[in-house]
Amino acid sequence: MQVKRKIYKSFQYEKMRHSLRVRLSFLVVAVVILAIEIYIAAFVKGGFVRHYLGDVLVTAMLYAFGRAVFKTTPKILAFEIFIFSLFIEILQYFKVLEILDIHNLIIRIVFGGTFDVSDIVCYALGCLLAYLTDIICLLQKYKSPKI
Repeated sequence: MQVKRKIYKSFQYEKMRHSLRVRLSFLVVAVVILAIEIYIAAFVKGGFVRHYLGDVLVTAMLYAFGRAVFKTTPKILAFEIFIFSLFIEILQYFKVLEILDIHNLIIRIVFGGTFDVSDIVCYALGCLLAYLTDIICLLQKYKSPKI
């Protein structure tokens, strides 16, 4: 019963505290995923990895950055990351970069080029996987015996 109470309290926004060690761990994960994303963008030419896995990883990277920086619950953060990703995809649908005549390469890489419904599915999957991984790690922390 005490374990359930600790887990419940850890999910409450007011009780959500991150030690510096936990924040740095999330930051390291985010930087590693960013390095993988850069590698995919630079060297992978099409296929499953570039079109689907890259979209899953980008939301996981944003989630890890969010956990390193913001003081919020995992569920709320995953939802906010998904909404942000959805917003970017909607901007692609309406071709906002072309309307605003933006030719900056970095901005074009961040925003992407074309709207695709499969991107939204990949974003949802990435948010879900990041959230579930975070929750499983949190549950393991409270279930493992203290040495």
